[in-house]
Amino acid sequence: MKKLLRFACAVLSMLPLAAHAAAPLPAEVEVNGVEFVLIPAGKVWVPVPHLDPKTGLNLDNGMRELQFATKSFYIAKYEARARDFLRFMSEGKPVHAAHYDAKDPEDDDSGSLGGCSVRRGANGFTLVTPDRDLPATHLSWDLANEFSTWMGFRMPTEIEWVRAFRDDDKRRYPWGDEYPDDTYASFQEGATSCNVQPVDAFAKGASPFGVRNMAGNIYEYVADWENVEHYNSLKGGETNPVARAPHEVPGDPGKFRVLRGGRWASGPAALSIYGNRTRRLPSSPFRCYGVRFALDTATVERHLAAGTARAR
Repeated sequence: MKKLLRFACAVLSMLPLAAHAAAPLPAEVEVNGVEFVLIPAGKVWVPVPHLDPKTGLNLDNGMRELQFATKSFYIAKYEARARDFLRFMSEGKPVHAAHYDAKDPEDDDSGSLGGCSVRRGANGFTLVTPDRDLPATHLSWDLANEFSTWMGFRMPTEIEWVRAFRDDDKRRYPWGDEYPDDTYASFQEGATSCNVQPVDAFAKGASPFGVRNMAGNIYEYVADWENVEHYNSLKGGETNPVARAPHEVPGDPGKFRVLRGGRWASGPAALSIYGNRTRRLPSSPFRCYGVRFALDTATVERHLAAGTARAR
């Protein structure tokens, strides 16, 4: 009888630990002032180009759709904000700060340096429109990566980004297959001025997980390199394969990083999952290039345990 009681007590003492271990992750959390949405583990169809290994050009002028698996992760509900980028540039001492001063060839404001939402002046960095919650713009990949790390986050992989965009179906846009108008996204706004919109705009255009502005407004860097051999080798079925730095390709001027999402000057086709992908040299900024943060679930669990994150 005593042995039975001791066994029962041992089992009961373990119940709180088991309950804690089995507790579901919150659907939304806030870490360091940034709202994140849980993307549960699942499948995703990813349009993959079939590229010529010699030229890097698309061989069939189209896409293969391959299905991959992703583990659970968190992605920022909104594009990385200008207000956080202002703190980073003012306090973070970024190694690649000079990238932000590179002149944008499309910039029609010759008296300014920097992006559409944060500008450098004689007295340091300032918000262009403090009353509007705009995304950070005019980023290079190197600067966006530094920014993400300084905030305590990382960039999403391309496959994670696509999963957050379309879940497990083959929708063309985050909201489905309906052709967009100006209630869904910021697009067709012209390329020669800053037409960036607030990060929380266009609720109607949210993804299946509630992620905003994944189509239009600004392009968003992802972690991956543009790698011809990587894409040609994909067969589907892998768990979140990440494109590594490529070998040199004849006729290619350099190694590029991938962006997703389209921008305020994009047409409707360039908002779709089949047209919203581009590439950029990692040290080269552009007025409508920004980033969206991501976090591993294990990192969120540590924040929750330490009290440095809160469920929303």
